[in-house]
Amino acid sequence: MAKHKTNTAAVRDMMEYSQYGALAQLFIIDAISKLSAAVSKADPAKMGNGLIDGTAWVGVAKEIRAKMDAHLGVKTEPACEQCGEAFSKEHDCTAGDHHYTAS
Repeated sequence: MAKHKTNTAAVRDMMEYSQYGALAQLFIIDAISKLSAAVSKADPAKMGNGLIDGTAWVGVAKEIRAKMDAHLGVKTEPACEQCGEAFSKEHDCTAGDHHYTAS
């Protein structure tokens, strides 16, 4: 029986040994960036599935997004914790009172 790789080893292999070379790295980084950005704005109540707590899933997405943005040198604007939209004077959150965080 073949030994399974850890997730870390599997991702490393995908990034380092692709017929498309460095394009594979760009694809994986882009996918992580896009998914973490989308999930970090999601309603935690809609993200849970019985196995994974929605609040934890959104929390890890915010953590990964912040680390990815720092890695890529992306400057983020403060965002509304209720709806995830970037704060501005024109921002009209339908989620109620605003709570801001640097996301």
